[in-house]
Amino acid sequence: MIPMQITIYGNVAVKKNSMKEKWYYMKGNVKMPLPKPIKYYSETYNTWARSAMNQLVTWKSGNILQGVQFPINEPVMVWYIFFMKSYYKVDLSNLTAGIDDMLAGNIGLPMKTSNKLAYQVLEDDCGDIIKVSHQSYFVDHLNPRVDIFICDYDLAKYTAAFKSLYPGMAISTGLEKQKQVSFNFEEMFANNFPGIIGETK
Repeated sequence: MIPMQITIYGNVAVKKNSMKEKWYYMKGNVKMPLPKPIKYYSETYNTWARSAMNQLVTWKSGNILQGVQFPINEPVMVWYIFFMKSYYKVDLSNLTAGIDDMLAGNIGLPMKTSNKLAYQVLEDDCGDIIKVSHQSYFVDHLNPRVDIFICDYDLAKYTAAFKSLYPGMAISTGLEKQKQVSFNFEEMFANNFPGIIGETK
């Protein structure tokens, strides 16, 4: 499988924390109880999810010509590098869980507004598919986003890439008045590990 990088622009909304419940409906001015709550996501999450879905659709359409078969059903390794708009306490596991769901086609938007196969990248986000996962968090006020890197499951590649990942990345304090440049995994692999880019299993 060809190593691939996906950048989703926008301040990532935490899916788990965006879930809400509605226990009633309005009949005139009267609140009528529901037999069971209606679950839905906040508008902040829905706005981010719609944008992310559209970006994934565009990204996938541009990668079909590379011969990548979607959804990917073989073991992979992934990196998630989050660049958030402002500094606050971040639960990386919550951020990652939402991106895992998105890649597996479970972005959380109503079915009538989303086409799962159009944006789905991975067949599932279970341990049989995502064998290794690594996350990092930085701040970029001007260009919030998440960089996602996916490559085939190979511990030798993962170890080598991991060792060179941070020395090559410009860490943002969030105070710079210029856009932070996304880390180019493809360039890193090509420069440090010749033969990996373009290699197929």
